[in-house]
Amino acid sequence: MGKKVLIISTSADKMGEHPTGTWLEEVATPYLFFKASGMEVAIASTKGGEIPVDAGSRGGDFYTEDCKTFEADAAAMKLFKNSLALDSLVSSITKYDVQRGPVGAYLKQTQRSTANLYRQPSIMGKKVLIISTSAEKMGEHPTGTWLEEVATPYLSFKASGIEVAIASTKGGEIPVDAGSRGGDFYTEDCKTFEADTAAMNLFKNSLALDSLVSSITDYDAVYFAGGHGTCTDYPDNPSVISAIEKMYAAGKVVALDCHGPIALTNCKKPNGEPLVKGLAVTGFTDAEETAVGLAEKVPFLIEKKFRELGAEFSAGSDWAPNVAVAGNLVTGQNPASSKSCADKVIELLA
Repeated sequence: MGKKVLIISTSADKMGEHPTGTWLEEVATPYLFFKASGMEVAIASTKGGEIPVDAGSRGGDFYTEDCKTFEADAAAMKLFKNSLALDSLVSSITKYDVQRGPVGAYLKQTQRSTANLYRQPSIMGKKVLIISTSAEKMGEHPTGTWLEEVATPYLSFKASGIEVAIASTKGGEIPVDAGSRGGDFYTEDCKTFEADTAAMNLFKNSLALDSLVSSITDYDAVYFAGGHGTCTDYPDNPSVISAIEKMYAAGKVVALDCHGPIALTNCKKPNGEPLVKGLAVTGFTDAEETAVGLAEKVPFLIEKKFRELGAEFSAGSDWAPNVAVAGNLVTGQNPASSKSCADKVIELLA
């Protein structure tokens, strides 16, 4: 009791051109542990002032309960946003104590989720293109992209060291289905994504897919997000079809989640067969479409159509994560599958 600990953080928000910062868990967890142990804790950084946070550390499983507790703690955030400048402390640095016993034991017992980032050096430098609908209506039904299905893969890919670009069928700002910003659908990943300046710059200035098709295989994977808007501008879109067929034929990863798989409807294998024929695939199920009251408004039901095309359709429980993998083709069933779908892409790229 009465020991003093100084937590020191980076002040850099970039590594070269790569946006980064401190890894939030690596400040939050020791801070909470030290405070719980009765220690006096101060926070410093190399420049002082507010500490930049790596957006990846606020995404998915990386955004731990400790992170949430830390950011909800007014006293902690005051220290974090007004960190001491390290150079002003060096002359008296030895007034701080080093606590080795319980801290060392705690750290030895704790496995950091961030360790995953260093187990796959082969994934660094890989490039993924997230593709979204540009349609804000399906008939008269207002819609757009489903935010979680862009936010979660984006954060997962960035946290793994993957270079991410965002495109849409028309380019420019992507319309968002208002439902994906409501209640439990507006997940922590959605909030983190919309608070990320770099992510929002890509999202509001998305690339036009038709401008990328000729060089689409420069990407290591494409990831088609869902939302009912896809029912309007995915199935018969020449750029969508061409991008998928080129990537699939090249052995590159093609991933699609929720309503995203509707893009596969008119795609062909190199031998001319429907791309989904004989392959394990999934997508928003007929039961889920009926449950949301849009079975009569969509142009066709994904599950029914895929079965007609000869696919081996995997229908999981409504709203539960479910991913199907067929070689370099990855499909997710619903919004809850976005993390598992992105994780499978990362696994295939490693």
